[in-house]
This record gives sequence, C-alpha cells and structure tokens, in this order.
Amino acid sequence: MGEDQEVLAQGQQLREIITKAVCGSGKKYFQYANYLKLPENHIPTQILGTSITQLKMREPAVAPAARQEDTGIRVSGTYELNVWYSYNNSRGTDIAREVIGFEETVPLSEYDSSSISLVEARALVIKAPQCVEAAVERDNRIKVLVELGFFVEIVGETKVRVRVYPAEP
Repeated sequence: MGEDQEVLAQGQQLREIITKAVCGSGKKYFQYANYLKLPENHIPTQILGTSITQLKMREPAVAPAARQEDTGIRVSGTYELNVWYSYNNSRGTDIAREVIGFEETVPLSEYDSSSISLVEARALVIKAPQCVEAAVERDNRIKVLVELGFFVEIVGETKVRVRVYPAEP
C-alpha cells in the first residue's frame, strides 16, 4: 500500500497545490581568450594595465536539450575590454578597447523535470569579468584571458501534495 493510500485509509485527505518553485539550479565559470588587434604602426612592447567594464547581460533563456535532464540556462551579453600598453620599444602608450560578446549554456546540476511548466530563467553574476592573464603575442597582438562566472535558476510551476487535517472543534 502506497503512502497516499495509507493516508486516505486513516481518514485524512490530500490536496494538490500548484505553486511556483525553483526547479533547478547550477553554476559555472568560463574563460575566454581574447585577441586584440592593434594599429599596424604599433608594435606592442609591454602590457601596462587591463580593465574590464560595461558588463551587459541579455535576458537568460532556457536551453532545451535532447534529454530533459540535460536542460540548461543560456547566458549571454557583452563586456568592454581595455588594455593599456606601450609600443615601439616603449616610445609611446595607447589603450586598445574592444567590446567582447559571450554566450554560454550553464548546465543545471539539480533539475526537477516533473514541473508542469517552466516560467522563468534567472542568472546572477557570481564572478564579474576579470583579467586572468595578459600577454603580447608574437604576431603583434595582445592576448587577454578573461574569467567570469554565473549562478542560474529555473523557476517552474509544480505540484505539491499536502495532508489536510480536519479542524478541531
């Protein structure tokens, strides 16, 4: 005899409540190698500093998969990469600026696939874009390794069964 049947046999009732709940979550860190092209007359000598600004995110979206348990949240957006560098044997300095786009899918480590419908996807930045490494490459480009991280949640409508106890007189 199942638990539901045992409850009913004892004279108690069960009710189903439909509610919104977090049905899945996950987090992931990403690294991007960005290569900045410089003006032809600028042969970089040394990196003097880096800055990443203007993080802009688009609305996160559910990224359906072939198997429901592989569902993830797609996060995307842009950030501005600024690199201060010296060039031509340190005879001058300049700043290279570039807007970098990104798009990734964060897998859900905990996902309840029994939800009735998916309502909302949420994404929070847990690690703002940060320069991990910057170096001058042999082909007169600057390579910047950037890391960022996201925590995601998926909210859906789900059913919850609760016991209903008779009111005491």
